[in-house]
Amino acid sequence: MEAIRVCIYDKEEPFAKSLAALLNRYGEGKYKVIAFTDQKLLKEHMQQRTFHIFISSDMQLIREVKQQMPQIYLLWLREKEDEELPEIRKNISTWNMISKYAGAKKICHVVEQTTSKLVCAVGVERPVVAIYSPVGRCGKTEFALSLASKGAKREWLYIGLEDYGAVLNQDVVLQSYEWEDEFLYHIKERDEEKLKDLIERCQGVIPSLFSPFDGKQLNREDWAWIVDVMQKQTCYWGTIFDIGTGILQDLDWLNFFDAILVPYVAEADEKKEKFIRIIQAYGQDEILEKVIFLNMKDKESVRKQKEKMQYGNAKG
Repeated sequence: MEAIRVCIYDKEEPFAKSLAALLNRYGEGKYKVIAFTDQKLLKEHMQQRTFHIFISSDMQLIREVKQQMPQIYLLWLREKEDEELPEIRKNISTWNMISKYAGAKKICHVVEQTTSKLVCAVGVERPVVAIYSPVGRCGKTEFALSLASKGAKREWLYIGLEDYGAVLNQDVVLQSYEWEDEFLYHIKERDEEKLKDLIERCQGVIPSLFSPFDGKQLNREDWAWIVDVMQKQTCYWGTIFDIGTGILQDLDWLNFFDAILVPYVAEADEKKEKFIRIIQAYGQDEILEKVIFLNMKDKESVRKQKEKMQYGNAKG
């Protein structure tokens, strides 16, 4: 994809110029940013060139730009904390907002989220990764949840599919554990719109189902469908499925994923080797081509893998 063209308008010249310079640095070549403080010059420029993202604190101007360029993605820099607008709620896929005074890092992060939506809209699939391990209590879930932490350049959606999984004392605020049943219901009903709505509400974490027996209701067709939906979602850079050994009923289902993280600890190395032999015995050698073994006692390797997924190659 070509560089994402970003246009900034603000009456305050130092603010507009510094934000443009910051985004150009932050994007490392991904963005091509131009800033305006004169509406007349901005409108003249827009007659000759289109943009992917428009950023401004002037809501009236934002509405005019949206009317002129219906496909543009918008970021409103709110000047009043309690100010909200109904069109943002109705058009969440192409609108976003943040306080103008939230700080440069936070504004850049919201621009990155908006970019994620834009990239998905033009047909770029989001990576879907499984984390699965034959070794218990190795830090698998802790690692997967760490990818859903706020503030990373690339945030991941965590979906729990553990046998007896629980998400407790996490930074992510869970509004309701009803999401567990809702998630399974939408999969079985093939209701993509309601599932996407759940993803927008879940703040990055969908906890494991209440009962492991519910998880066993998922069949091959369900797994294929949910992975396809996650590849098209626009809220996160990618999705990581935290899969328990009792939930995955067929190794072949791992083929749906772009990559498979397999955490282990050195003391249980024999389980890792048996996992490899089982895959080979079932004639699923192609799965091993996607496997990334992660020694959880090797803190440096764990750190590097996390950095790859949050700041570098999205597929790890």
